[in-house]
Amino acid sequence: VRSVAGKRVDGVIFAGAFYAKPVVQKAIEQYLKGTPVVMSNGFLKLPNVYGIGINEAQGLEEAVDFLVEKGRRNLVLLLDRGRLSAPIIQRGFENGVRKYPGRIQGRIYRDVERSLKGGGQAAVRLMKEHPETDGIIAVVDLMAIGVLHQLQDMGIPVPEQISLIGEDNSNYAEICRPRLTSLDTKIIDCNVNAVRTMLDVLEARKPSHQVVMYMEIVERETT
Repeated sequence: VRSVAGKRVDGVIFAGAFYAKPVVQKAIEQYLKGTPVVMSNGFLKLPNVYGIGINEAQGLEEAVDFLVEKGRRNLVLLLDRGRLSAPIIQRGFENGVRKYPGRIQGRIYRDVERSLKGGGQAAVRLMKEHPETDGIIAVVDLMAIGVLHQLQDMGIPVPEQISLIGEDNSNYAEICRPRLTSLDTKIIDCNVNAVRTMLDVLEARKPSHQVVMYMEIVERETT
């Protein structure tokens, strides 16, 4: 932040949830107090900061609804290690599960490595501990594909026995087989809106300080 401020820029866009934390807020207050700042995928409560955020809680809650509609009753959420939005994701999943008291079970596996290997290891563990699992949400597509590969190696058919949802709607979701159902986090749309917001500020228009975008389930072949 200090290095950017030294360049005397007209405005700054921070892309990524990584920047939406107190240390960055303090640096903005100190070095960019009079400069318009836009956060893509995050919010900071400062008068010169505008935020475009993604409602991950809503996305996870809808993913639970989606799996329940598919007849799934024993759901597992795989959370990756060091995820800043983990509390929000967990809340959405738990809210979704609470909508179906006595009908479904929801479990959370935390600190899963964000990789094919991490997804595979989580799949081995959860199928050993909870073989009744019939629906899995992994918060990274690559991790979900690791789960998929491991389930295939174990002879567990997807989606016939277990439905699987990833998150990111990345290219990985299209090139794996079966193709992966995934939550679209709207990152591209979020970044585009951040640029538009910055232009509005620089052209003396008055955009909203907080814009919330909603995730969408892109259904493919794993559900």
